Amino acid sequence: MNPLDIINYAGLTFEDFLKKRVFPAIMLSLFLSALTFFIFHDKGILVIVPFFILILGFFAAPLYLFILYEKKRVEIDSTIHLFITYIGAIASLGIPRGKLFEEASKKGEYGEITNIVKRIYYLARCWGLGFAKSCRKISRFVPSRVFSEFLDRFSAALDFGEPLDVFLWEEQKAVMDSYEVEYKKSLRWLEVLQDIYTSLLISFAFVVVCAILLPFVIEYSMLDLLAIAFFFLLLVDFILLLFVKSFIVGHKISHNLKIKCKERLRLEKVFRALIPLVVLLAIILIGLNFFSLDMSLTLAITPLLLIGIVAKLEENAILSRDNEFPAFIRSLGGAMSARGGSIIGTLESLRAHDFGVLNEHIEALYRRLKLGTNKSEAWEYFSGETGSHMIYEFSCIFIDVLNLGGDVLKASEIISNNFTRILDLRKLRLQMVSGLRGIFYGSVIAVAGTVFIGLESAHILYKTFLEMVSSLGSEEITSMVANIVSIPKLADIPTVESAIFIILLIHAAFTAILIKMLDGGNKYAAFLDFVIMTWLIFLTKIVIEVGSSYIFGSVSTMTSL
Repeated sequence: MNPLDIINYAGLTFEDFLKKRVFPAIMLSLFLSALTFFIFHDKGILVIVPFFILILGFFAAPLYLFILYEKKRVEIDSTIHLFITYIGAIASLGIPRGKLFEEASKKGEYGEITNIVKRIYYLARCWGLGFAKSCRKISRFVPSRVFSEFLDRFSAALDFGEPLDVFLWEEQKAVMDSYEVEYKKSLRWLEVLQDIYTSLLISFAFVVVCAILLPFVIEYSMLDLLAIAFFFLLLVDFILLLFVKSFIVGHKISHNLKIKCKERLRLEKVFRALIPLVVLLAIILIGLNFFSLDMSLTLAITPLLLIGIVAKLEENAILSRDNEFPAFIRSLGGAMSARGGSIIGTLESLRAHDFGVLNEHIEALYRRLKLGTNKSEAWEYFSGETGSHMIYEFSCIFIDVLNLGGDVLKASEIISNNFTRILDLRKLRLQMVSGLRGIFYGSVIAVAGTVFIGLESAHILYKTFLEMVSSLGSEEITSMVANIVSIPKLADIPTVESAIFIILLIHAAFTAILIKMLDGGNKYAAFLDFVIMTWLIFLTKIVIEVGSSYIFGSVSTMTSL
């Protein structure tokens, strides 16, 4: 797809794109560049900041197009499995093509796919192009290869008059195979992400060490140089988050419904209780100055570990329920088909079977239906109380087929098969993210170690230069040495140490969020990774301080002997 097609696909003309995207980006970059140049023109190396902003502004427009295209593609690839399951299931009704597209265009939860279906329906109905020609025309502008190829095949089937239920039944495997290929290709971006993450952290460590040691060569504030390093790291973290959203197919484990599972209710209680405690603890420890700033922050953050653990328990409970759902929905569809469509009677007979952790939810579903609760509402409670996003989405498909009077046996087979394939892909994803988590932990330790070793070196250099200058005696010689070697103020060292710890803490928070974006888990579980990385940073700092004191203390003792 060429840039002009992407602009049109975004609902903009080329003139609108220039007026609303390109021109504002350039003007904003010029303004910010002039402002930062006025602030930093006499700040030495910081003078590069305005030029960096200017370059970024000129590249913003093409970058926007690229990111927009990739986000649309990822959004389509993230929901194509739900869409193909849905239209395959409702096609068992034997409905005409117009009704099929009409029903599909109402499914707002499929995001960009729904928008595309609406365009096809509009072209076919309002412009009289017909569904076959509309599918073929729209497919050329679809960012996703999987969906574009499906629309091409669909248009051919519509042209030749192939029955919809037969075509869409056969398409289940074809589309899911293509989806699996794209999903695994997307996961290979995790290896690229790993390399990018490691390389950028090494660069950050180099920048910070330079920021610590350069003031001994040139007269410059460590804090100013650290500000550049912090800006660099912040930019890197934002780029990584944008990279994940733009290139890696999304996945959600838990839903966001108002009806919540018991684990989520417990998690929210723990969260509401602990957050004020953490804030109060931080104020007490930092305000009363019981410990150093880094130790105070580490101790204050530690209670957040409990939130992460409870969230992780919720994730595990949802994963267990997901594993039981395919067997349940297949049994339900088969039994309903044999019994003639009575869902209450079917559920009553299924209560005798063991579906593991789903048993209590099946029992609750049966009781609600038995008491006369609306069918859709009862299933919504069932999905909500499991906490699973996948169970919710696939249950909605089953209920739509049930309400429309479709073939529940065929629908349950489609749902069960596709659900199982998604579970297999999820296991692969979680396995890869687990390995990536270990690499992230190791990288944080390595960077913290490098930075704090640099800081200890700066401290030792300071004391060495100070002793050297004080031992010279003569004021002229002292002045001459001071002109050659710049000695930072000792007061800067503790401040720099605290600043570095806070920078690494912010990076740990970004990394924890990144991990949860990758595995699709509960965002609250990011607290678990955040607290662990915080302690790793703090312990690395302590080990380096103790080791440095022991090694250089021993060297000093040997020298004096």
